[in-house]
Amino acid sequence: MKKFLAFLLCCWMLLGSACAEIYYTSEVPEDWYQRDILKVTAIDVDRSDAMLLECGGEFMLVDGGSGHFRDRLYAAVDAAGVKKFKYLFSTHSDNDHVHGLIYLMNSGKYEVETFTTINKKTYRDDAGYHVKALRATERHGIPYYIVSDREALTLGGADLTVLRCMESWGQNARSAVLMVQFGERRILLTGDIDYRVMEQFVDKYDDDMLHADIMKAPHHGLATIKERFLETVGAEMIFIPNMKKKVPAKFHNHMKKNAPDTKLMYNGDGSLHMETDGVDWYVWQDKDTK
Repeated sequence: MKKFLAFLLCCWMLLGSACAEIYYTSEVPEDWYQRDILKVTAIDVDRSDAMLLECGGEFMLVDGGSGHFRDRLYAAVDAAGVKKFKYLFSTHSDNDHVHGLIYLMNSGKYEVETFTTINKKTYRDDAGYHVKALRATERHGIPYYIVSDREALTLGGADLTVLRCMESWGQNARSAVLMVQFGERRILLTGDIDYRVMEQFVDKYDDDMLHADIMKAPHHGLATIKERFLETVGAEMIFIPNMKKKVPAKFHNHMKKNAPDTKLMYNGDGSLHMETDGVDWYVWQDKDTK
């Protein structure tokens, strides 16, 4: 009987560690900033992607948004006290993801250890943003690194795993996806992957490899998220790099039908702050002042 009770207690503890508590408030515990934490800020750069990660005194920028909104990008980066980036991580070379990174490198304001990308140096995109990014790395002596599928990176005490579609399905489909884990907590940053890639990922990776507490909606909420992918990731919260009013009704209807309990937040309506100590999440949003 004692062994059985011990077994039940063990199962209860494991179940508890697997379930994230997400508090939607900026009122963090008193000792919060004395703890080791991961900070993820989804910056309000309108309908484009820019996410600032901080852990253990190291910084990383996942995409930089459209260059049109670079002042918002600089403001968020400066407010976080960034002087040096361990990584500038380019999920793919579309304007609304990489252009802000190009401006940031050319500004000369920040030290950059590595520019990471999915593309070979010889890649050419019609709009020329990849070439501009490559030239910026060369001009400023920034190491250029191509990330591989399942590659492991670190940021402070956070573990990062790159997930990639290697098919020749275009830049959006080939976006680098990043699973970020700190302690027991996970956030999945999805680039602009499409239906085909979502299906491929569910078949290609173990379910545990895709599970996350929070997920970024691919492609700014302009396309719906495959049901199997939603179920496998199992995110309690999804944030969309767009303004709520610009997200099609089709997306909202799809989410209401297939994930009615998932909380949706829109960082195009104000930058979104997500922080975890590896056990709980605290999430809050800046007031939209536009």
